[in-house]
Amino acid sequence: MGKTLYIDCFSGAAGDMFLGALLDLGLPLDALREAVGSLAVEYGTVSADRVLRAGVSATKFRLIASQGSEPETVAAQAAAERSPRSGHRHPHGHASHSHGPVQHAHDELVDEHDVAGHHSLPDIERYIARSALSAPARERATALFRRLAEAEAAVHQIPVDRVHLHEVGALDSIIDVVGSVFGMEWLGAERVVSSPVNVGSGTVRREHGVFPVPAPATAILLKGAPVYARGVATELTTPTGALLVTEFAGSYGQLPEMSLDAIGYGAGDKDFPDHPNVLRFFVGDTTTAPALETIVSIECEIDDMNPQLFGPLMDRLSAAGALDGY
Repeated sequence: MGKTLYIDCFSGAAGDMFLGALLDLGLPLDALREAVGSLAVEYGTVSADRVLRAGVSATKFRLIASQGSEPETVAAQAAAERSPRSGHRHPHGHASHSHGPVQHAHDELVDEHDVAGHHSLPDIERYIARSALSAPARERATALFRRLAEAEAAVHQIPVDRVHLHEVGALDSIIDVVGSVFGMEWLGAERVVSSPVNVGSGTVRREHGVFPVPAPATAILLKGAPVYARGVATELTTPTGALLVTEFAGSYGQLPEMSLDAIGYGAGDKDFPDHPNVLRFFVGDTTTAPALETIVSIECEIDDMNPQLFGPLMDRLSAAGALDGY
């Protein structure tokens, strides 16, 4: 089977965590900057640094917006890291999707929809079309945003072309999705398997009110994927995270047998005391994994059989694949 990627969603998934795990595996940050920069959208810059999540070292991907494009700043992100109540870009601890209130270090709730710039689906498709991504990557990224728009359209019962992408069209989502598509092409995994997805629990605030976890759009995007809720009472899987996992995973289940080559950890914003808030990637080669062979032993007692028949019997058993017989 060749190179295999296993996505371990024990703490859910979000776009920034997905990119963080790819960067932790070695995706060059400069190449990522060049890829997202080719969208020709004013977004500021992206960075990556090492953080601890419940004692686990991981890569934190950050979008550092330029003044006037998005509300997030370096100072706000640093304050979020220091805050014991984990102020962050996203209420569930993952910075992949800009909707709902943001709790900054001063504990004041700010609705990002009041300040964040948003981009329509035609805008996003135009950005992707003019980018330097490969043709397959452009096609995939465009299809991903259409899936997001279709999920929102289904939730609000309106046509896709009338969806206002105030949630899925925020800059951080655009960068997360396009960057992840570029990163997965860089990784070149021939097979992608995902664990069941931990969606979290509790409630989350959206543009239209407070909803149970998983949020409606997230639930739609996770159709066909095995999900569960465990651990901290917060939203662990975002719409962008659900989109990326379900797009790339060809199957779901336990970690497959492989010769393990690398492990990548992508950090979410929140740092829970007893729960490492990370998305874990395992990369390995399944062609070199030791094969397991099942051997069945069949026994019986034979009485009063002509000994001359044992010779032909043993020959036939051997021809049928028996390893031994007596």
